[in-house]
Amino acid sequence: MVREAVRRAQEFVPSIPRLTPHDLRHTAASLAISSGANVKAVQRMLGHASAAMTLDTYADLFDDDLDAVATRLNDQMPLVALPAGPQTRYARPQ
Repeated sequence: MVREAVRRAQEFVPSIPRLTPHDLRHTAASLAISSGANVKAVQRMLGHASAAMTLDTYADLFDDDLDAVATRLNDQMPLVALPAGPQTRYARPQ
């Protein structure tokens, strides 16, 4: 069914690449994880035995995810003025 749909689409746009149901599954899982979906939910969606298997397979595909994590962590830090210096996000030791 998917193969036939792709073939028909390629008649109109020959540059459309070959696509399989597994490609669609991989894309759905990768996008779910990248968008912040609960890994246990994605694990169940895919029928994996463990969340570790899901993460090992799909979580490393988006390089900009590390930047997004750093930005979110930085946004959670309080903005403080250090003596005689610029304002910065800094966790003061208690």
